[in-house]
Amino acid sequence: MTEAEWLELRRGGLGGSDAGAVVGVNPYRTALEVYEDKLGLAPPTAMNMPMLLGRLLEPVVAALYEAQEGVSLIKPGFQRHPDHRWVLGTPDRAIPERGRGVELKTTASHNARQWGKGGDEVPPHYLAQCNWYMFLTDADDWDLAVLIGGNDFRVYHLERNQRLEHTLFEQGHDFWHE
Repeated sequence: MTEAEWLELRRGGLGGSDAGAVVGVNPYRTALEVYEDKLGLAPPTAMNMPMLLGRLLEPVVAALYEAQEGVSLIKPGFQRHPDHRWVLGTPDRAIPERGRGVELKTTASHNARQWGKGGDEVPPHYLAQCNWYMFLTDADDWDLAVLIGGNDFRVYHLERNQRLEHTLFEQGHDFWHE
């Protein structure tokens, strides 16, 4: 699938990176920007250096995760919820035999303070994204792997949070349908 085809599919619902913006916890994107994007009113997001580095380093973060966790990852591709067709996403990776997904992130060293020592101590927009994907795929847990400053690799094991999932779903539903 081309990037243009993928972007067009994304306009048909709310994805994981949209979830945090819709509930107001994404520092990089607002609900209005999601709305404009879904209607095709917004110009394509310009690639900046952090975005480019994140895209280029994603395979490196995946390899670090595989080496540390002793697993093989696959790219699951675009997915749509079977009952709620407006719920969609493209998780970064998955471990099919464990029924778990993995999000892969990179960030600058000055952002390290946003990442805790474990559990769900991660930036709220990434927590929203991972919980969205757990709902999308009916997974009980999800890993979030991050490379901070190029030399600090961390893995956060996130468990499905029904309360957060309900909030994301309800606000996402209202946003999408109203």
